[in-house]
This record gives sequence, C-alpha cells and structure tokens, in this order.
Amino acid sequence: MKDIIVEIKGLEKTYGKNEAETKAIQGIDLTIAREEFVSIVGKSGSGKSTLLNIIGGLERPTSGEVQIEGTNLFDMKDTSRTIFRRKHIGYVFQFFNLIPEMTVYENICLPSYLDHKDPDEDFIQTVMEKLGIYEKKGKYATELSGGEQQRVAVARALSLKPSILLADEPSGNLDKKNGEQLLELMLLSQRYFDQTILLVTHDLEIARLSQRMIVLEDGKIISDTALEGEKS
Repeated sequence: MKDIIVEIKGLEKTYGKNEAETKAIQGIDLTIAREEFVSIVGKSGSGKSTLLNIIGGLERPTSGEVQIEGTNLFDMKDTSRTIFRRKHIGYVFQFFNLIPEMTVYENICLPSYLDHKDPDEDFIQTVMEKLGIYEKKGKYATELSGGEQQRVAVARALSLKPSILLADEPSGNLDKKNGEQLLELMLLSQRYFDQTILLVTHDLEIARLSQRMIVLEDGKIISDTALEGEKS
C-alpha cells in the first residue's frame, strides 16, 4: 500500500452564528494515498469546494486536523503555511488566473519567482512538452485559446513539483472537447509526474475516470468508492 499523503481527522467548518449558522463540513475523516487520483462530487452547497480549500490550506477549519505529508497545516503560522503550501500543493482552478502581461513561460515560472528560486528549466521544458504547449512559451495569455490557457494553468501548478495537485471544477469554463482534453492532462500529469490528484467536479463522467470517487452531501461523506481508473 502506498504512503498516506493526506490525513484528515474530525474536520468541521461552520459559517455564521445562531440562526445564520451553516455547517459546511461535518465530522469528516479521510485519508488519501500518494499518487492516488480522487474525485470529490456532490450537489451545489454540499461542501466539496470548502473541503478542497481546507485541504489546500486556503481556508481554516472550525475544528479538526489536516495533515499533508505528516505536517499539520493549521499548527503553522499563516506565513509558514503559505510557504509550505507553495512548495507542496499545486492548484488548478476554474478560472485560469494567468497574468496577461507575462508570457506562457513566465506564467508557468511564477511560483518559482514568488519563492525567490530559479526555475528548474529542464523540468519546466519537460512539462510544457508533455502538455503540448512548448511551442507557445513566448506567447501571451491573450494569444491563447481557452484550452491552451488551461494547459498553462496545469503546467504552472506542476512547476514546483508539488506533492499534491488540487483542482476545483477546472473544466467549468471549457466546452466538452476541451474539458475532455483537460482530464487527459490530469491523467498525464499523474502518469508522468507521480501526482496525487484531488479533483472537485459536478460531472460524473469525469469523476468516474478517477481511481476513487467521494460523494458529499450536507458536508458529510455519504459514499467513498474505489473505481476502475488506475495509473498506467
């Protein structure tokens, strides 16, 4: 059995107080193995994006623990957690968040610049080649199609070789063809770069191509199913 990379214990997240109180996450316990591809599905308001944001250290839980590679995210001060997050967690969001004044290459290297490090040029070239955007490295975001911009966003998320890749409805702004291509990119990154992937999606067709599907309802896990998808 592979190492456990994510371990969650007794996770709770509550918004508001008294009559306005909303329990977004209720008593979740969860472990995710290294190099596992896990999809998280559920209706709008089920808590799936909140759960992903907490796992990524973007949002603090009301109570409970989140450990990434044995480190408790919320035992750290905000600055230390930001540094840890940048080194260990990559993000792919529904909105590409590319910097229009930067080239494709510069956008991909942005996490390295923020970390005051020289980019690993050989690795970044490999990522660009695998994702089919190497020839676009000198272009700007406004010169790219939506699918190409999403590829750049995936490459940027991979650029610091994170242990885990989090994707929140990454195909939400793409048409069916580009959405399917994005899933292929996620599978490609798992295969070539040994990624652990957590994917939030409302699309059951996409979810069923992962190795494991977790269904949330009212902030609780109501099913956790191993699927046929596997790393080849």
